[in-house]
Amino acid sequence: MPVQLTYRRISADEIIYPEILRIRDYVDAKRGSRPFAARRDILPEEIGFALGRIILMDVRKDPLDFVYRLYGSEISDADGDEVTKKSVYDQPAGDYRDHLIACYTDAIAARCAVYHDMRVTDSRRSARFQRGLFPLSSDGTTIDMLLSITWWNNDLKPLWDRFLAERGLSKE
Repeated sequence: MPVQLTYRRISADEIIYPEILRIRDYVDAKRGSRPFAARRDILPEEIGFALGRIILMDVRKDPLDFVYRLYGSEISDADGDEVTKKSVYDQPAGDYRDHLIACYTDAIAARCAVYHDMRVTDSRRSARFQRGLFPLSSDGTTIDMLLSITWWNNDLKPLWDRFLAERGLSKE
């Protein structure tokens, strides 16, 4: 059986990785009374524990697009790819790209932090990872960037590697 990826939107109460909640609290503190924090508020030295698992992407309009500005080294290593300065649409067409676009679009439409629980599953086992997406705005109103943090345990790697390989996405 091929490895399948499923996801669902969850509440912050369902997050099992405290690192995601630490980033939520950090972004909320930086936001203050504004609807959104700005990229200039996010200081790498203040979130060093998570930098390898953070993605920053520019949100472009007409048509909607997501262009990776920063792609954390741990995510790049897990994906076997470097996509900085590339659009999400540069990913090969298929279920993985569709999943990414759906999650990113969900955060834009919600206009607030959103969380997703993802599972990769084959006929014998399953592993999960979770993501928090936080809209950012240069002007306080228009969402022009997303900050993503993804967290997982080591049990994800074998299934994730198979998932990517089955879709021709691995570099190996």
